[in-house]
Amino acid sequence: MNTEFINDNFQFVEYILVNEKTENEIFVDKKMTEAIGRIKDYNNKIVKVVSHDFNDEKKMVLVEYKDVLVGWFELVSSIPLFNKNNEKIEVKYEDFYSPEINSLINKNGDYNLYFQRYQVFSRFFAYHNDQLLEAIFRKNTFVAFAPSEVIDRMENVGKKTYLKHDDTDLYATSKMDEKILMNQLDREEEVFVQSVFPRLKRARIKQNAVAGWVSTDDLVDFETVTPTEQDFSEQAIIAHHKDMIYVNEQATVKNIMMKLLNENIALEKKLLKQKELTKKVTKRYANLRNSKLGKLQLVIWERRSKRGRK
Repeated sequence: MNTEFINDNFQFVEYILVNEKTENEIFVDKKMTEAIGRIKDYNNKIVKVVSHDFNDEKKMVLVEYKDVLVGWFELVSSIPLFNKNNEKIEVKYEDFYSPEINSLINKNGDYNLYFQRYQVFSRFFAYHNDQLLEAIFRKNTFVAFAPSEVIDRMENVGKKTYLKHDDTDLYATSKMDEKILMNQLDREEEVFVQSVFPRLKRARIKQNAVAGWVSTDDLVDFETVTPTEQDFSEQAIIAHHKDMIYVNEQATVKNIMMKLLNENIALEKKLLKQKELTKKVTKRYANLRNSKLGKLQLVIWERRSKRGRK
């Protein structure tokens, strides 16, 4: 699937997971005349493609990493990533298994630490061996790939209910690992269920100024939330990927236009202020010139000027 997408939609390759031979070089130009480094320094990293160039034999990409331009290299075996909505997620760790790609790209960290303790996000789709995977990040750091079927996505609820117990444990985050002491929840008063991770049965609730996470089992008559159905077909993912590229480009153009407009407005204000200042100086000079003191000063300057020419 990856090869077909690159061959048919090379211009739509926007992000890639670099996975090339370590001896391959990076060049300052797309003609590959001047090497400036080796690809091994960027293998297993996600980079942004900012320009494309291809012929019958090679596909060249100009990439940047963390907003720094890297250079050109030939795209051979790097893996294209597909844009998706950035989602706060949880991983059902009991069902998690590390896909083969994590071993190939040397991403075999402590997944229990990442998924059980840290807040993580799903940012891209990817395919490996025809399996749909998602690129998981902690803040801006790429953690690993995870199969889509083990990911729990947050669903908005907006429903009121009651607590079952007087001593319901309230947690600070959806990790359910840090209790909020003195949470002051009142069993006799309604709670507002804002969102839920349905597979893990974790709900974010709010009661007056108190907010936090509880188990859905602690809520009265709370029906299981059915996850929103999503189309994970290749056609839908590619279409959404292209749509997001267009939307992002439009947003970039809008930001540039707004910046130019604001700069133009600031420049016009500066010119207007300068014109007003010039007008005031000219008026003061005219007033001084027509005054007795001004006329006397002009006579003195004129005499000095004549003496200087002798």
